[in-house]
Amino acid sequence: MRKAIHTALPAAFVAAVGLALAPASAHAQAQAQKPAAQEGCTAQLTPAAVAPGQKAVEVVAALSTDVGAVNEVKAQEGSGVALAQPDNLPKSQMSRSDKGDAPEAIEMAKRGNSATLWLSTADASPGEHSIVLKGEKGQCTAKLSIEKPGMDEGS
Repeated sequence: MRKAIHTALPAAFVAAVGLALAPASAHAQAQAQKPAAQEGCTAQLTPAAVAPGQKAVEVVAALSTDVGAVNEVKAQEGSGVALAQPDNLPKSQMSRSDKGDAPEAIEMAKRGNSATLWLSTADASPGEHSIVLKGEKGQCTAKLSIEKPGMDEGS
């Protein structure tokens, strides 16, 4: 009987320690499986600087990480930068308006990690502004510069 107690106690101790460590181990595995897109994804905007006062300006975002289809774009509060309204987007042979649908302000490339955005700078203030592109699997941040009014390329 004494031998059974000595054998049972260490086995119970090992089982208790294993159960105590299991949640920590599961948490560590979950953290390791988080998509990299949520940590440090950046987007390079082309053009990186745009003029203020435009109802719709085309900007292409090259994402450093695959975040899936970009379905939301947010500019920092107070910047005045916003997604362009569908009525302000240019009409073309490729636009969805020929099907009765309004054109979209976000369009994903068929290849690579890029998105074409149509932004409104009608109410934008000059300076550098943060833009967040949210996708299905994470998000990326970018910087967009709004030029001072009256600046032209020859200055």
